[in-house]
Amino acid sequence: SHTVRRAGQISTWDRFIQDVTLQVERQRITNGAGFRILTETVTSPTLHEQIKDLLKTFPGARWHQYEPVNRDAARQGSQLAFSRYLDPIYDLSKADVILSLDSDFLSRGPAHLKYARAFARRRKPTDMNRLYVVEPSPTNTGAMADHRLPVRAGDIEIFAREIAYRVGTPVEGGDPLGHGDFINAVVEDLRKAGRSALVIPGESQSPAVHALAHAINDTLGATGSTVRLVEPVEADPVIQSDSIQNLVEDIGNNQVDLLLMIGGNPVHTVHPELGMTDVLEKVNTRIHVSATFDETSRLCHWHVPQTHDLESWSDARAYDGTVTIIQPLIEPLYGGRSVHEVMAAFLGDPGAKSYDIVKNYWQGRIGGSKVNFESKWQQSLHDGVVPDTRSPERSVKVQPPTLERPTRTTGLEVSVRPDPMIWDGRYANNGWLQELPKPSTRLTWENAA
Repeated sequence: SHTVRRAGQISTWDRFIQDVTLQVERQRITNGAGFRILTETVTSPTLHEQIKDLLKTFPGARWHQYEPVNRDAARQGSQLAFSRYLDPIYDLSKADVILSLDSDFLSRGPAHLKYARAFARRRKPTDMNRLYVVEPSPTNTGAMADHRLPVRAGDIEIFAREIAYRVGTPVEGGDPLGHGDFINAVVEDLRKAGRSALVIPGESQSPAVHALAHAINDTLGATGSTVRLVEPVEADPVIQSDSIQNLVEDIGNNQVDLLLMIGGNPVHTVHPELGMTDVLEKVNTRIHVSATFDETSRLCHWHVPQTHDLESWSDARAYDGTVTIIQPLIEPLYGGRSVHEVMAAFLGDPGAKSYDIVKNYWQGRIGGSKVNFESKWQQSLHDGVVPDTRSPERSVKVQPPTLERPTRTTGLEVSVRPDPMIWDGRYANNGWLQELPKPSTRLTWENAA
């Protein structure tokens, strides 16, 4: 996208600011009761601070987060195990025996490069780890397994429950799946490894599988050894499927007057059963900040072209919470604006630039005095990371999960997973990515299931 658009027609940033100023004044009357913000998952400390400032200015406003491929199951599993949200960080360098429950941890996820390197360093004859993989379809991690067992995705929970029961976790067991020899070998190896064992659940698996994995690791003594539990990397983590449903319900009940959507393409990605496309027209003012003029932009009053990540200043947290300052490689090619500049407009500072916004946020958080800050700021830019920003580790007691006993189903099972190239479809317009062969199958430009 090259230009600001009003109702699909070319407009200007100045006209957008004029309208935003009017909208902000209207929202002040009701403390923002009709104001909603929709973003994708936020890991930028600066953007999080801007959103918090906006919510302070408008106490009645609400912030929603949604991505079609999200970590809801992991979040709910954490809630079952710890009664709070925590992120597991795995130390594969200490793991002698690894059990993957439908987790492609060597080639998927924010930490997969770190995990792949640590795993590879232990594939030595003198210090060999052992990898068991239970999964429904072939993955790169499954291809590396010493022992691999094909199991339907819906039956992974039954398998995990049996492993948990056998290692001593207080859950009901039973093995309707069979595979007795495989399970016996896994249990024996996990017990021998003890605190050097590691169970990794797959992101697409149910909350119960995640909770069972936490319980198994805790029973074996692996928590604090091969698994560290840290504060979530996401800013204000939520169950995103619930968050988007709450937003759609508010819109349907005529409670939303102003909707600011930053990134994403909810008209395309929100499940059709929620009726996002139908209810969106009930919102008096709809604003979409996006790098492309997409399905959502077409249904909005205002579309603001968003700068590419290579064009704008920002910051973000890595998988373990460590912050990096995102530095642009080029000036914006067109009239794009960063999310920080758009948020600044709603906060009454439409002329603010991304560099100053990000730098000012970190001004009071690193360095102390102005001289010390400038030195540490330059050092952070040079090194690529802000020191001492890793998420704090938490020591918590794992609660044995109370779970309903799963029932095994029969018949054809369809597993819908993110594409390794175009992910949730957001890169579908990139033909080069479409032409890359899929892992294992080598299919290219095919529609085979």
